[in-house]
Amino acid sequence: MKKFKLNWGYRLMIFTVIFMVFIISMVTFMLRQDIQLVDSDYYEKGIAYQKEIDESKNADKLLRIDYNGGDDASLQLESLLPGYNMIPVSIHFYRPSDKSLDFIDQVFISTGEKMHYSVSKLEKGIWKATFLWSDQSGSHRIENSFTR
Repeated sequence: MKKFKLNWGYRLMIFTVIFMVFIISMVTFMLRQDIQLVDSDYYEKGIAYQKEIDESKNADKLLRIDYNGGDDASLQLESLLPGYNMIPVSIHFYRPSDKSLDFIDQVFISTGEKMHYSVSKLEKGIWKATFLWSDQSGSHRIENSFTR
């Protein structure tokens, strides 16, 4: 029985065909993936970004936010706002990997009060919470990222 040997030309041809099949399958796989943009109106948000920077200045001196992990995970909000009673704080929860899980909630907090906001029912993963409120000194914003 004679051994079947391939010379270098056939080996190169087989390698090229296998490589081309691999590339075509990877392109097909990547084109079928669901791509979610971070924001559909990113251009308008880019123009308004200076307003967000102004809102973030000194906001951390007015509201302290801590994340407590575990089974009963919560965000602890402590108001450092001087002399205010029942300030409405809007919380925007943003999930970078799944736009359908984003939502907005509103809480009321008083000066010197510590409040626990439960996040234990959120899907596990990375979350970004944006806290927005207004008072006589203007609008304020704090962004806080946490892993649930």
